[in-house]
Amino acid sequence: MRLLKISLIAILGLSLLFGGWYYFSTPPAPPPLPSVPNEIVATLLRKIDNLGKEPENTISSAEYDKLKYEIEFYKGKGKVDLKWADQLYRKLDYTYTTLFIKQAEYVINKTNCDLAKMAAVRGELKKLQSSLYITDNAQLNTINNSLNLYDEIVSFISNTRAFASDVYVSDFSARFDKTGVSDRMRKAANYLATNNMDRKCDRLSGSLRDIPNWMYNKNIGYLRNKLKYCINKYKSLSSYTEYRELIYVPLLTEIDELDNNLLKYPTPADKIIDNVDPLKVDLANDRILAVSTLK
Repeated sequence: MRLLKISLIAILGLSLLFGGWYYFSTPPAPPPLPSVPNEIVATLLRKIDNLGKEPENTISSAEYDKLKYEIEFYKGKGKVDLKWADQLYRKLDYTYTTLFIKQAEYVINKTNCDLAKMAAVRGELKKLQSSLYITDNAQLNTINNSLNLYDEIVSFISNTRAFASDVYVSDFSARFDKTGVSDRMRKAANYLATNNMDRKCDRLSGSLRDIPNWMYNKNIGYLRNKLKYCINKYKSLSSYTEYRELIYVPLLTEIDELDNNLLKYPTPADKIIDNVDPLKVDLANDRILAVSTLK
């Protein structure tokens, strides 16, 4: 008898546990709409339902704005009372949010980051994030995170393009920014290896793959500018030792670093040699003149 009671208690406990879990994990159904008061409200409800059936390969912002205007218009005319206007606004925002998420995902995943469509997604996202009726923003946040990642990569590419611009040399002590170059090439490679956003956008992935070439061109441009600045500067120095310390050794070291591809550019070795050899010749000729002029 005691065993039977224990069994019954156990069964009751399990029933409460799983029944309670089911009850609390299942979201409550939205309250049914009240009886439709007139044909205008019925028409607006049908239009909102039709909005939800719009295809995913477009942005239905105009249709959404038009329906919102119609609700406001008929509310102002007294054809839709305040209670029903609130119900219609709520249904409109929920319907459009569900549709917008599909349309935004289509733009992000299947339009190669079309600039005009990406801008439209941003505008609609901001609009829905400010809705009084959309309280669960999880899916909208997912869209927002994708846009933020897109912006992050675009900003990185833009900053790297500016970093890759020609280096002006105005002093013997100028040195090439090897750390900055390495960091940018490593970050570009990391985006290409681990990020899905650039794979959805040829414009981003193409620029990321070009970054090592931008860095190489920056490097060779820097060396040419520095050599140009240093040529004949021995005339302003007092000794050959000073020339070696200030000009020849530092510049030759940097030329050799590119010659040996210290930064591991993907540039073919023969192209590097073709670019570096003229620099070595010009520096060697400058050294000969320095030796013959200075003590």
